[in-house]
Amino acid sequence: TASLAGFVGGIAAVGLLFFAVGVVVQALSVVAQLRASEGKTVSFGQVWDEGKSYIFRILGLSIVTGLLIVLGFICLIVPGVIALRRYFLAPYLLVDKNLGIGEAMKQSAAISKPFSGSIYGVIGVTILLSLTGIIPVVGSIIGALAGVVYSVAPALRYQELKNVA
Repeated sequence: TASLAGFVGGIAAVGLLFFAVGVVVQALSVVAQLRASEGKTVSFGQVWDEGKSYIFRILGLSIVTGLLIVLGFICLIVPGVIALRRYFLAPYLLVDKNLGIGEAMKQSAAISKPFSGSIYGVIGVTILLSLTGIIPVVGSIIGALAGVVYSVAPALRYQELKNVA
């Protein structure tokens, strides 16, 4: 039993490490996507310097919006889809305007409401690109490459809607 406990503890430690790295990567990628969508040259050093201050707020935002979206899907599909649209732009607002979690969510809901179709369009294309992974081997490669290329689309949509709203 001692070796089993050590194995489980090791797995938990590795899982926690992956979670922490994932949170940092998410915060840095939001900053990189936002700056790239503004037409700025992006370097790891610049992204790290700016992004490290957003790590805990992005984590909190991800937890809160994730819970709301999952709860919406559990209640009915429609509230989950609406919540997904409402908070889709929140990470970009949080970084761009240096907002708190609640304010970023509120502004995201306000900006995205009149432009629901354009938000759902980005979400739909993202889903379609992920479906290419169904095709063995080739589909996974195509899906991964297309996902990398399309990853800046939400930040570009944010830039468009920020200038219109």
